[in-house]
Amino acid sequence: KFKSYGWKLHEVVAQSIQDGFYPLEGCIAEAKRMGLAITGDILVGSYNTAFSEGFETVDASGKPYKHRASCIHRPEIQKNLALVAEEVAQVPGLDGVALDYVRTVNTCFCQACQMEYRARFQRDLLEDGKIPADGAPFSREFVQWQEEAVRQTVTGMVAAIRKSNPHLIILAHGWDPGEFSESDRYRSNQGRRIFNWIDEGLIDFGTCHFHPPDPRIEQGLLQAGAVIKRHTGVIANLSNWVMGAKGDSEPEDPEKVCATIYYFRRHAKIQGVSIYFDKTLSEAQIKALKEGPFREKASSPAKPLSYSLTPKQ
Repeated sequence: KFKSYGWKLHEVVAQSIQDGFYPLEGCIAEAKRMGLAITGDILVGSYNTAFSEGFETVDASGKPYKHRASCIHRPEIQKNLALVAEEVAQVPGLDGVALDYVRTVNTCFCQACQMEYRARFQRDLLEDGKIPADGAPFSREFVQWQEEAVRQTVTGMVAAIRKSNPHLIILAHGWDPGEFSESDRYRSNQGRRIFNWIDEGLIDFGTCHFHPPDPRIEQGLLQAGAVIKRHTGVIANLSNWVMGAKGDSEPEDPEKVCATIYYFRRHAKIQGVSIYFDKTLSEAQIKALKEGPFREKASSPAKPLSYSLTPKQ
């Protein structure tokens, strides 16, 4: 049990499990009955006790960050993540795989990263990796360094998923303002370029989070939707909560949730709208959605659309 950003989560641990017990079986069957698609979520950049030991991101002093993460510049981590992706893709009943935390999370200053960076660019990673003052951009070399590591990791995971189950939909969660345009690109040190991956056909869909709402992300999402050549792929992922004055989450105004859904529906390049739940929808939110944008039954994208990425007719 832990508390973070106002979340209270409880992990249930079984005392005994019979051989062959598959906890997702009943859940997936019920989801299929309701017409829902299920994706397996992989936390790409997060620290994993199974394989991150010895390959953890460290700060400039050589100490692990408070928010622990794997150094995805390391081939060992990339290989292990590909194996995880292959295993998840084999879970019976899944419709897709979602890549979350698909970024560097931290800037790693381990000795291996410093040596490789200097050999490649003849520059000092300790200097280039510093957060610039007054919102100045990072160096092009540093941004390239981060982007290439993330892309190489994603490419390996996607290849493993496609090989294991070529019919799965692959989506990635994320986006921050620095991911949308060349002008903002060098203010982002996370290495994530989801809309490029969509455009190149590497992944099928990408979600842009709105929790809490950020006008820069909204502007960037619409800009990304405008420059993406494909007519599918961009999903606006809204939140049903906002951050309160004390740091705890509070339910978003129901009418604002509905208005935001209508807003993005009007943009042709936005393929869909999803809702990210911090907590269960409030009764007022459910009522507003039922009477508003959810009055008509939504039609989920047909699988041929998802697979071929052709415009919906």
